Amino acid sequence: MLRSSRKGFRLSYYISSLLPVYFLLIIFMFTINIERNDNILYVFDIIDNHSHYNFVFCTFIAFFILSLICLLLVKRAIKSTLAYKKTLGTKKVSISNKFNSGFREFIFSVILPLMSTFSINDFPVATLVMVIVFQFIIYVFFENSSDLFPNISLVLLKYSFFYVSDNYGKSNLQYVLGKTSDIDKLISGKRKIEVVKMGESNFPDNIGVLVKFEESKSDEK
Repeated sequence: MLRSSRKGFRLSYYISSLLPVYFLLIIFMFTINIERNDNILYVFDIIDNHSHYNFVFCTFIAFFILSLICLLLVKRAIKSTLAYKKTLGTKKVSISNKFNSGFREFIFSVILPLMSTFSINDFPVATLVMVIVFQFIIYVFFENSSDLFPNISLVLLKYSFFYVSDNYGKSNLQYVLGKTSDIDKLISGKRKIEVVKMGESNFPDNIGVLVKFEESKSDEK
């Protein structure tokens, strides 16, 4: 998973990708608590018979805030990489028509199990423990895997992953981060794009950030 990038970036990337999970869990628990108390004013009442439930609810809110902060750190890392393009140098590659793959697998293998397998209503603390363990196992797997972990949050932040089809023998780039708004232009035919490497200098440069791409006459119309 983005082996050439810094470990701090990979960790922030992974935590930020869990933002939709925490958001859905918060909405789910919020709705349950309203239904249980039949009054929205009691949602944050932690001095009652459901103190464990509310503790877990507040913990997921903290996780949500943490994942949001990590998402902003990822965005800053992307922008800082572009700021050093003159120092790091750029490379030209071509990309395929494949982008943002793995969302379906992420929904069915991560979001749905967390939302349906564990009973938050009956065993909130046990559910919290299992969610943390489950996410840690996923992180260990992807940290030691060549698969790209999908990040829905990053797409909502208007960044998408594109897949390199040709490096012209000068690099090992596999993925390119670019603006989601440019998807249609970037995948319309084999086109050279200019990218700057993101990551450690002593690692293979398998991820880059899009600097610019060649506009064709059809794009300009």
